[in-house]
Amino acid sequence: MDGGATKRLDRLLLAASAAYLVSLFFPWERARFPGTVYGWDSLLGVVCGVAAFVLLVVAHASSLGRLGPLVVLHSAVALAFFTATRLVDEDVVRPLGYSPAWGAYVGIGAATVALATSLVILAGGWQQFVDRLPGLLRADRL
Repeated sequence: MDGGATKRLDRLLLAASAAYLVSLFFPWERARFPGTVYGWDSLLGVVCGVAAFVLLVVAHASSLGRLGPLVVLHSAVALAFFTATRLVDEDVVRPLGYSPAWGAYVGIGAATVALATSLVILAGGWQQFVDRLPGLLRADRL
């Protein structure tokens, strides 16, 4: 993978981590009656914020060549896992009447982009990532 592509992927990963952190300051759930739950309002929200910050720091260290891409992947997996856990927990534990707000969708998208980007970085680029996909997931092999 050439240096330009690596820098673009590193910037995308840093942007996804930063977008996730920013999304925690906005509503993650809204109620039918007056009331809003923000991203930092639960313990899992704080855990997700810490995971996003760790991913941001690890991705920056990786872009400087101080950490390998596997550490970045593990951080991105942790962020995606805790985001999914949080959404399942809030859907099951919170009383009816709450629905996801736009901050949650930004967070889900940012966690997904961070995970996909870290997988591409670990594979060595888009082409190597696509070459490693199973045949059922490749449109050119159907």
